[in-house]
Amino acid sequence: MPYHLAIRDHLREHVSAVFEQLGSDELTAKHAEELDLSLLKATYRLEPESHPTLYGIAAEAAERLDLEVQVDLYRGTSDGELNAALYYAPGAARVVLYGPLEERLERDELLALFGHELAHHLLFTAERGELFTATRALHALDGAEASSSVLATARMWQLTTETFADRGGWLASGSADAVIRCLLKTQTGSSDVDAQAYLAQAEEVLERAGSGSEEFSHPETFLRAKALSLYASDPEGAAEGIARLLEGQIELDALDLIRRVELTELSRDIVDHLLAPRWFRTAAVIGHARLLFDDYDVKVPARTAAQIAEAMGEYGETVHDYLSYLMLDFVAVDPSLEELPIAQAQWLAEPLGLLERLEKGMNKELKITKRVIKSVRARQAALLAAALAADTQAEGTS
Repeated sequence: MPYHLAIRDHLREHVSAVFEQLGSDELTAKHAEELDLSLLKATYRLEPESHPTLYGIAAEAAERLDLEVQVDLYRGTSDGELNAALYYAPGAARVVLYGPLEERLERDELLALFGHELAHHLLFTAERGELFTATRALHALDGAEASSSVLATARMWQLTTETFADRGGWLASGSADAVIRCLLKTQTGSSDVDAQAYLAQAEEVLERAGSGSEEFSHPETFLRAKALSLYASDPEGAAEGIARLLEGQIELDALDLIRRVELTELSRDIVDHLLAPRWFRTAAVIGHARLLFDDYDVKVPARTAAQIAEAMGEYGETVHDYLSYLMLDFVAVDPSLEELPIAQAQWLAEPLGLLERLEKGMNKELKITKRVIKSVRARQAALLAAALAADTQAEGTS
């Protein structure tokens, strides 16, 4: 998925030492050896001679994924729940089965199950193994008093990975219905499920509750079913729709590393628009801008106000609040500018859809009266035109 590649590139650039260390051949070999021993201790290894049907279905799934790998099957301890998991190491795909899967699942559903697990192996061997390294890097950062952005990234990585693996189930079984039936049977224990009825149920949930997963590792089943239907209808173009399906509206406390960079760029564009007039660039104002961006220098905004507003559409209320407060800071930072920062902020906030939010903040946080706010808005064009004329005159005489 594009998300995997974007995060891999971000980690390789910004935590290159961690990335390089976790991707070393020595560490990978040590991990594989520890994994083998751990599985031998905790599971029962199934031999191909005594379980030819399971191994045959697993081999067929691997072939349909164009995956040339030895598949080793294990039986894990289960209290009756149905599940499976891939334990990754290069050279062999180790799949642990939990519960009587071969008794409860039809053949196409078993193909879907093995396709899902083997897709994890496929992902981790892709890109010279760098996606597995990225997974380990996120786990390492997650365990080191990680920032909220790292936690959000680890979460979105997991959710994206599961939808990728579901696609593997679809390719292996040749049927989106088989994948959905497999999901429903393993998660509910029911032996009588209808994939199409569940897809209709998923659409009803999305219509009433909207998109966005609340889980950390595996998306809700209704989201996985919808993501799979997007894959099935448009295999090449489904990635963007699936990303939005998983994310929902993005809030400030749920920014992953990519969204954090995007919001930083969005913030900078807004500051560039605010400080476009020469009169606004006092020492106090530029000093404040450099507290936000230590390399700040005034430049032509990268996006128009309309383009910023469009980008803001993906973000939720808390991000809109943040952007409003960002503008409020510049209204307050240099009192010598008097009413002009109010007028400039109002001028920009309106096309961004932030005017009401901004003016409430002016009144509540900056203690500017509603009468003054309304008066400045009524005189906004005249105030800004006069300031621009004064700038132009000053520039001509300098």
